[in-house]
Amino acid sequence: MTRVFLIRHGQTDPNRLGLIQGQGLDAPLNATGQAQAAALAARFADVPLDAVVASPMRRARATAEALAAPHGLPVALDAGWMEMHWGVFEGLAPTDETDTVFQRIVASWAAGDYADRVDGGEPLLDVQARMLGAWQRLLERHAGQTVAVVSHGRALRVLLASLLHADGLRGMSAFHHANTSVNELAVDAHAAVTPVVLNCTLHLADDPALV
Repeated sequence: MTRVFLIRHGQTDPNRLGLIQGQGLDAPLNATGQAQAAALAARFADVPLDAVVASPMRRARATAEALAAPHGLPVALDAGWMEMHWGVFEGLAPTDETDTVFQRIVASWAAGDYADRVDGGEPLLDVQARMLGAWQRLLERHAGQTVAVVSHGRALRVLLASLLHADGLRGMSAFHHANTSVNELAVDAHAAVTPVVLNCTLHLADDPALV
Protein backbone atom coordinates (compact mmCIF):
# COMPACT_ATOMS: atom_id res chain seq x y z
CA MET A 1 0.00 0.00 0.00
CA THR A 2 1.27 3.45 -0.93
CA ARG A 3 0.23 6.31 1.35
CA VAL A 4 0.12 9.77 -0.26
CA PHE A 5 -0.57 13.08 1.43
CA LEU A 6 -1.57 15.80 -1.04
CA ILE A 7 -1.18 19.21 0.62
CA ARG A 8 -1.89 22.75 -0.48
CA HIS A 9 0.81 25.36 0.22
CA GLY A 10 0.61 27.92 3.04
CA GLN A 11 -0.78 31.42 2.70
CA THR A 12 0.91 34.18 0.69
CA ASP A 13 0.10 37.88 0.55
CA PRO A 14 -1.59 37.42 -2.84
CA ASN A 15 -3.77 34.74 -1.20
CA ARG A 16 -4.66 37.16 1.58
CA LEU A 17 -5.48 39.92 -0.90
CA GLY A 18 -7.53 37.64 -3.14
CA LEU A 19 -5.16 37.95 -6.11
CA ILE A 20 -5.00 35.20 -8.69
CA GLN A 21 -1.50 33.68 -8.48
CA GLY A 22 -1.36 30.83 -10.96
CA GLN A 23 2.16 30.46 -12.28
CA GLY A 24 2.83 34.14 -12.89
CA LEU A 25 2.98 35.27 -9.25
CA ASP A 26 5.74 33.36 -7.46
CA ALA A 27 5.19 34.86 -4.01
CA PRO A 28 6.80 33.62 -0.78
CA LEU A 29 4.83 32.54 2.25
CA ASN A 30 3.73 35.43 4.45
CA ALA A 31 3.88 35.29 8.25
CA THR A 32 0.58 33.42 8.44
CA GLY A 33 1.74 30.97 5.80
CA GLN A 34 4.97 30.35 7.69
CA ALA A 35 2.99 29.67 10.87
CA GLN A 36 0.68 27.32 8.94
CA ALA A 37 3.71 25.47 7.56
CA ALA A 38 5.18 25.14 11.05
CA ALA A 39 1.88 23.71 12.33
CA LEU A 40 1.81 21.33 9.38
CA ALA A 41 5.36 20.18 10.17
CA ALA A 42 4.36 19.53 13.78
CA ARG A 43 1.40 17.45 12.58
CA PHE A 44 3.70 15.27 10.50
CA ALA A 45 6.59 15.08 12.95
CA ASP A 46 5.71 11.50 13.93
CA VAL A 47 4.55 10.34 10.49
CA PRO A 48 7.21 8.06 8.96
CA LEU A 49 7.67 9.89 5.67
CA ASP A 50 9.86 8.33 3.00
CA ALA A 51 9.87 11.33 0.66
CA VAL A 52 8.63 14.89 0.24
CA VAL A 53 7.81 16.21 -3.23
CA ALA A 54 6.75 19.73 -4.22
CA SER A 55 5.93 22.11 -6.99
CA PRO A 56 8.99 24.34 -7.59
CA MET A 57 6.99 27.51 -6.93
CA ARG A 58 8.19 29.36 -3.82
CA ARG A 59 5.01 29.00 -1.80
CA ALA A 60 4.89 25.23 -2.31
CA ARG A 61 8.64 24.70 -1.93
CA ALA A 62 8.82 26.62 1.36
CA THR A 63 5.86 24.70 2.79
CA ALA A 64 7.46 21.42 1.76
CA GLU A 65 10.84 22.40 3.24
CA ALA A 66 9.22 23.11 6.61
CA LEU A 67 7.47 19.75 6.46
CA ALA A 68 10.58 17.83 5.41
CA ALA A 69 13.07 19.40 7.84
CA PRO A 70 12.15 17.37 10.98
CA HIS A 71 12.63 14.18 8.94
CA GLY A 72 15.99 15.20 7.49
CA LEU A 73 14.57 14.71 4.00
CA PRO A 74 15.34 16.71 0.85
CA VAL A 75 12.46 18.16 -1.13
CA ALA A 76 12.20 16.71 -4.63
CA LEU A 77 10.90 19.36 -7.03
CA ASP A 78 8.64 18.35 -9.91
CA ALA A 79 7.15 20.98 -12.24
CA GLY A 80 4.23 18.65 -12.90
CA TRP A 81 2.78 19.72 -9.55
CA MET A 82 2.69 23.44 -10.46
CA GLU A 83 -0.49 25.49 -10.32
CA MET A 84 -2.71 25.99 -13.34
CA HIS A 85 -1.69 28.97 -15.47
CA TRP A 86 -4.51 31.52 -15.36
CA GLY A 87 -3.40 33.64 -18.31
CA VAL A 88 -4.46 37.30 -18.23
CA PHE A 89 -6.09 36.80 -14.80
CA GLU A 90 -2.77 36.29 -13.02
CA GLY A 91 -1.96 39.11 -10.62
CA LEU A 92 -5.47 40.56 -10.77
CA ALA A 93 -7.77 41.18 -7.83
CA PRO A 94 -11.32 39.90 -8.29
CA THR A 95 -13.71 42.35 -9.94
CA ASP A 96 -17.27 42.00 -11.19
CA GLU A 97 -15.85 41.43 -14.65
CA THR A 98 -13.35 38.75 -13.63
CA ASP A 99 -15.94 37.07 -11.41
CA THR A 100 -18.36 36.90 -14.32
CA VAL A 101 -15.73 35.33 -16.58
CA PHE A 102 -14.62 32.91 -13.86
CA GLN A 103 -18.17 31.81 -13.09
CA ARG A 104 -18.82 31.26 -16.80
CA ILE A 105 -15.72 29.09 -17.10
CA VAL A 106 -16.54 27.07 -13.98
CA ALA A 107 -20.08 26.53 -15.28
CA SER A 108 -18.66 25.38 -18.63
CA TRP A 109 -16.37 22.90 -16.88
CA ALA A 110 -19.27 21.60 -14.77
CA ALA A 111 -21.18 21.04 -18.01
CA GLY A 112 -18.29 19.10 -19.52
CA ASP A 113 -16.95 21.87 -21.77
CA TYR A 114 -13.27 21.70 -20.85
CA ALA A 115 -12.12 23.92 -23.72
CA ASP A 116 -13.34 27.11 -22.03
CA ARG A 117 -10.51 29.07 -20.41
CA VAL A 118 -9.18 32.50 -19.57
CA ASP A 119 -7.33 34.26 -22.40
CA GLY A 120 -3.77 32.92 -22.40
CA GLY A 121 -4.63 30.37 -19.74
CA GLU A 122 -3.61 26.74 -19.58
CA PRO A 123 -6.27 24.40 -21.01
CA LEU A 124 -7.91 22.32 -18.30
CA LEU A 125 -7.21 19.04 -20.08
CA ASP A 126 -3.53 19.99 -20.25
CA VAL A 127 -3.54 20.57 -16.49
CA GLN A 128 -5.18 17.19 -16.00
CA ALA A 129 -2.60 15.43 -18.18
CA ARG A 130 0.23 17.18 -16.36
CA MET A 131 -1.11 16.32 -12.92
CA LEU A 132 -1.85 12.70 -13.81
CA GLY A 133 1.67 12.45 -15.20
CA ALA A 134 3.10 13.76 -11.92
CA TRP A 135 0.87 11.32 -10.03
CA GLN A 136 2.06 8.37 -12.11
CA ARG A 137 5.72 9.34 -11.60
CA LEU A 138 5.10 9.53 -7.87
CA LEU A 139 3.60 6.05 -7.74
CA GLU A 140 6.39 4.58 -9.86
CA ARG A 141 9.14 6.11 -7.74
CA HIS A 142 7.59 5.58 -4.33
CA ALA A 143 5.52 2.41 -4.55
CA GLY A 144 4.80 1.06 -1.08
CA GLN A 145 6.09 4.21 0.62
CA THR A 146 4.60 7.14 2.51
CA VAL A 147 4.99 10.39 0.59
CA ALA A 148 3.92 14.01 1.15
CA VAL A 149 3.33 16.26 -1.86
CA VAL A 150 2.88 20.03 -1.66
CA SER A 151 1.02 21.55 -4.59
CA HIS A 152 -1.69 24.13 -5.31
CA GLY A 153 -5.43 24.60 -4.98
CA ARG A 154 -6.78 24.30 -8.52
CA ALA A 155 -4.14 21.76 -9.51
CA LEU A 156 -5.14 19.53 -6.59
CA ARG A 157 -8.83 19.93 -7.43
CA VAL A 158 -8.06 18.70 -10.94
CA LEU A 159 -6.15 15.69 -9.65
CA LEU A 160 -8.58 14.74 -6.88
CA ALA A 161 -11.57 15.00 -9.22
CA SER A 162 -9.75 12.89 -11.81
CA LEU A 163 -8.88 10.21 -9.26
CA LEU A 164 -11.94 10.17 -7.03
CA HIS A 165 -15.05 11.68 -8.58
CA ALA A 166 -17.44 9.58 -10.66
CA ASP A 167 -17.89 12.54 -13.03
CA GLY A 168 -14.19 13.26 -13.32
CA LEU A 169 -13.38 16.92 -13.91
CA ARG A 170 -17.04 17.86 -13.70
CA GLY A 171 -16.76 17.12 -9.97
CA MET A 172 -13.97 19.60 -9.18
CA SER A 173 -16.20 21.83 -7.06
CA ALA A 174 -16.66 18.96 -4.59
CA PHE A 175 -13.04 19.31 -3.48
CA HIS A 176 -12.10 22.21 -1.23
CA HIS A 177 -8.59 23.37 -0.45
CA ALA A 178 -7.74 25.57 2.53
CA ASN A 179 -4.12 26.64 2.91
CA THR A 180 -2.02 23.67 4.17
CA SER A 181 -5.08 21.42 4.05
CA VAL A 182 -4.22 17.72 3.96
CA ASN A 183 -5.70 15.09 1.67
CA GLU A 184 -4.64 11.53 2.48
CA LEU A 185 -4.99 8.83 -0.18
CA ALA A 186 -4.27 5.10 0.04
CA VAL A 187 -3.19 3.43 -3.20
CA ASP A 188 -3.18 -0.35 -3.52
CA ALA A 189 -1.00 -2.54 -5.73
CA HIS A 190 -3.47 -2.17 -8.59
CA ALA A 191 -3.34 1.67 -8.40
CA ALA A 192 -6.86 1.85 -6.95
CA VAL A 193 -7.18 5.01 -4.87
CA THR A 194 -9.12 5.27 -1.60
CA PRO A 195 -9.56 8.65 0.15
CA VAL A 196 -8.73 8.54 3.86
CA VAL A 197 -9.22 12.22 4.68
CA LEU A 198 -9.90 15.30 2.54
CA ASN A 199 -9.22 19.01 3.15
CA CYS A 200 -8.19 18.39 6.77
CA THR A 201 -6.89 21.38 8.75
CA LEU A 202 -6.86 19.91 12.25
CA HIS A 203 -3.26 21.10 12.68
CA LEU A 204 -4.58 24.70 12.54
CA ALA A 205 -7.42 24.19 15.02
CA ASP A 206 -5.54 25.63 18.00
CA ASP A 207 -5.13 29.02 16.31
CA PRO A 208 -8.24 30.33 14.50
CA ALA A 209 -6.13 33.04 12.87
CA LEU A 210 -4.40 30.36 10.78
CA VAL A 211 -7.52 28.78 9.29
